[in-house]
Amino acid sequence: MARDVICGTEILPGDTVMLPIYALHRHRTLWPDPDAFRPARFADPKSVDRFAYLPFGDGPRICIGASFALQEAVIILATLLARFRFALIPGKLPKPVMILTLRPEGGVWLGVERV
Repeated sequence: MARDVICGTEILPGDTVMLPIYALHRHRTLWPDPDAFRPARFADPKSVDRFAYLPFGDGPRICIGASFALQEAVIILATLLARFRFALIPGKLPKPVMILTLRPEGGVWLGVERV
């Protein structure tokens, strides 16, 4: 191991460096209007910088269930959206809380209507 410098900060051998994923995914130089929900920004995966979006981490400790989780999410969402319509309940907006992972404090409250 050797010393290094990242953005003007000296990193010594044995130092721990953590990448704040929440901040990375909302960085204003990487994403236009980063706090807005815009799924279309991922329509062309090649247009997203390789290290600007890391929902499952990267490198030797990348989540081993990432591929399965994405497939499972698509199947569940497609099944639910084909049968139901969802709407936020007024006054119950989700508040993101960062602990180890990002999660909504108190859950996500939705009204459900059969299609």
